Amino acid sequence: MDPVRFNLVVRALESIPSEMSINMLKAAYSSIVREAKDLSTALFDPEGNAVVQAEQIPILVAALSSALGYVIEKHPLDTWEADDCIITNDPYHGGQHLNDIALFAPIFKGKKRVGIAGSIAHHLDLGGIEPGIIGSATEIFHDGLLFPRIKFKLLDGKLDPIIEQILKSNVRVPRETYGDLQAQIVANRTAESRLLAIMKKFGSLDVFDVMKGLQDYSEKLTRKEIDSFPNGEWSGEAKIDDDSQGNGPFTVRVNVKIKGSDLFVDYRNSDEKAKGTINCPYASTLAATYTAIRQVVNTRVYVPANDGSTRPIIVDAPLGSIVNPTPPASVHARFITAYRCYEAVMDALSKAVPNRTTAVGFNSTFCLALSQITEDGYKIMSETTAGGWGAGPKNDGADALPLPLSNCSNVPAEWIENQFPYLRVTRYEMINDSCGHGRQRGGLGELKEYEILMDGINYSGMCDRFIHPAKGILGGTDSAKGELKIIRKGKEINLPSKTSFALKKGDLVRIITGGGGGYGSPNKRKIELLKRDIKQGIISKKIARKIYNFDYDKHIK
Repeated sequence: MDPVRFNLVVRALESIPSEMSINMLKAAYSSIVREAKDLSTALFDPEGNAVVQAEQIPILVAALSSALGYVIEKHPLDTWEADDCIITNDPYHGGQHLNDIALFAPIFKGKKRVGIAGSIAHHLDLGGIEPGIIGSATEIFHDGLLFPRIKFKLLDGKLDPIIEQILKSNVRVPRETYGDLQAQIVANRTAESRLLAIMKKFGSLDVFDVMKGLQDYSEKLTRKEIDSFPNGEWSGEAKIDDDSQGNGPFTVRVNVKIKGSDLFVDYRNSDEKAKGTINCPYASTLAATYTAIRQVVNTRVYVPANDGSTRPIIVDAPLGSIVNPTPPASVHARFITAYRCYEAVMDALSKAVPNRTTAVGFNSTFCLALSQITEDGYKIMSETTAGGWGAGPKNDGADALPLPLSNCSNVPAEWIENQFPYLRVTRYEMINDSCGHGRQRGGLGELKEYEILMDGINYSGMCDRFIHPAKGILGGTDSAKGELKIIRKGKEINLPSKTSFALKKGDLVRIITGGGGGYGSPNKRKIELLKRDIKQGIISKKIARKIYNFDYDKHIK
């Protein structure tokens, strides 16, 4: 095919998941989807291979392929018909944690299946033992409602009434949960109309050729980059503080082998599954692994994200381990261990290609829910708070931005206070000196504080990095750690990273995230960077003297 025409079709296809995401956001109801944007979308070819994906949440984008693979295993593609829809959130068959519900729908042109639309979103509440965010679960039954790859017919573009009744009877916020699922249906319908329009414009055969060609192109680029890495084997590891049940630390261990253009990732020495909620299903382990490798590959060339880009990567995660648990283990806080998978792979690759990797970031999104129950039912405000990124060989780490497996936005204070009258946001700021230092500094962590305006409010949340900080690399120093404090009548109550707590009117909930690790030992160029950082308030004069023996006041005189 003519290269110009090929690229025109590629750009047209790439617009589909982007528009899917936009329409889902417009139709969504909950704070976690509509404001935090915890969702993703993808378009698959007729055989179920990912062709184009939205630039949304990496851990969700990469996991849609796993979920669809298990769906097809249960419901072969030749049984799919127009208006079919498959719902799944089963973490033991390609899913993430239960709050991440995936919806898949076939796209037909006449009687021929020409593609598959996929959407996934984090739903505000799916039942479980705590509202919104569950930090204390010990089994999958504590996590909430499970949909085991159910195929049903859309009726006038809506969920099957039986599924709707089951859903609304088992969640605390039925309006938001049902509304967000309907928003996913809107996204999938968007994919259908846009793909058919593109086929009408360019012709079905050309579109099919591009679907295949784009995946082959991604594989070719990925193999070329891996082939430029040195052959050999390298190990890496990362630690998790605890599992909320008094156990820990836990260690994720990995061995990375590079042989030509193939890359093998082996987690066989990782710890066994945990009693608490931090177990990471295999699909999340895959997604985290692919994200780390993709980040290293993309330092020199942009590789379109599709199933072709993962063909050179072989991942082995032993069944029964913390990175591939067996039922009925809880997986609600799986993102914590997924981040340690990402870090362990990055640690190993830093020994193979040190100039293409970064120091460790905070890499533990602070997920919290502040809920109230009234005569009219539950209200749940849920959001995520980020930390600092690790520094790279030529750049400082990003300050308080969504971390590598995430891409969630902060929920605006105005929206929180308008929708949840029991809350007020009193502080939201970056934390000086929370970063690791070195030739390049890590990113800063942040502080967010909520004032509780009524009695009867419950906090639930999960995080990590309260014990083990983000480590520096190649001479860089470690970052500060995270903290959770309740300020009650002027006194501080320190809470663990994974917990729930009954709040009172007047309490302040203070969320503190750590920064990213530093990169490299300081050199002469660091003097100018220190002057800049002190002027901007990023680093204090005290820290500059302590770590770098740099006296700012004396230097500028």
